[in-house]
Amino acid sequence: MPRGRKPLTDKQERILVQCQLMGLTTADLVTISNRLKALDIERDFKARVAEVSHGFTWTVKNKREFTITDQAGYVYEVKCYSDYTNRNWNHHGTDYAKITVSKPGTRFKTRTVSDHKIINPWDDVEIVSACPAGSKYLYRVLRDIKSGRFK
Repeated sequence: MPRGRKPLTDKQERILVQCQLMGLTTADLVTISNRLKALDIERDFKARVAEVSHGFTWTVKNKREFTITDQAGYVYEVKCYSDYTNRNWNHHGTDYAKITVSKPGTRFKTRTVSDHKIINPWDDVEIVSACPAGSKYLYRVLRDIKSGRFK
């Protein structure tokens, strides 16, 4: 016994009829579907950026140097750089950061973290235009600070 098609909702039926009347093809609908998926991914990333950057203030010195202050008063001086010695066909080098952590006005002893790898996990889609100050490096460092790596 052959299976029937899954029934569409009323809204989906109306859209299907409109698409047929407009002469849209299956390829057009696939393109629209891909755009909707991309918009969902972008919306999720923007929510993640808002969550990560909440409670921080920062100043951008140049493309790879930042001063970040968190709610507790810790100040992070960040200088990002790339190591191009490990470059191969699918990898453009490794990104590192030198981070100096201080807390002005307290007895907190200044610490420096050299060669902190700032990586992007494979499952994380980064949209540079949605990153704080348009910098994926700033977003990655904020994410690492938020996770408690430097406490």
